[in-house]
Amino acid sequence: MCTMLIVDDEPNVLSALRRMIQNSAILPTIPDPSITTFSSPIQAVKYVGEHKVDLVISDYRMPDMDGAAFLSRVKELQPDAARLHSVLTEIALLRGQPELALAEAGRESEGFWRDFATALAMRAAVGYFLTRDFSISLLTRFQFSAGQGTFSHMLLGGRLEYMFTKTKARGLMVSGFLGGTFGQIQAQPPADKPVGGEPWIKSGLQGAHIGSNIRYRFTDSLGMFMAPEFDLQFPTLLWNIDLTVLGAEFAF
Repeated sequence: MCTMLIVDDEPNVLSALRRMIQNSAILPTIPDPSITTFSSPIQAVKYVGEHKVDLVISDYRMPDMDGAAFLSRVKELQPDAARLHSVLTEIALLRGQPELALAEAGRESEGFWRDFATALAMRAAVGYFLTRDFSISLLTRFQFSAGQGTFSHMLLGGRLEYMFTKTKARGLMVSGFLGGTFGQIQAQPPADKPVGGEPWIKSGLQGAHIGSNIRYRFTDSLGMFMAPEFDLQFPTLLWNIDLTVLGAEFAF
């Protein structure tokens, strides 16, 4: 017997998927399916935490929690369960009401930046100038809020930095850097209707980064800097932008 869970906020879609799965002429490869349905992903998460399931099918657009966040939570609770996004709603929308599909695509585009998840983190680095233009650094990044997992709050790594402008004791200088890290960056995507405890997206443990330092030295040993940085975590991909608006720099 195959235990299945279907989650969609539209009851007619739930009924259609149930009928399709129970029709052996359409899906003859699913033996004796046991189907449970929910219109609320929040209630479905509670169910998954208490019952064993073999396959979870979820809609993507849901008001309380989107399908990606819901399936990420399912993976945390039951990593062996198979997970699928339902495309039945999108197919019906495109066939019957193409103008609504275009409007939906427009809303998706407008909400691209809104869907970015923000997190507060602190960075620190200790470096040494090999020459006047090149330096090496050891670095750490600590994220104040994160979910569970290995190195969930922290990155450790190193980088190579090159000075684009002349190195000097005082004044403005610009450099670029690239490097690698070990650890995680985690993101908590906003829900349409936050209920608290929304799931965290976990990155892979390996990472690469590239960025720039824009620094101003007041004295030989004291300065300030800002640093935009782009991070790519893998093998579970996550793209991150870190912006240090104002940092302190000490030289010895």
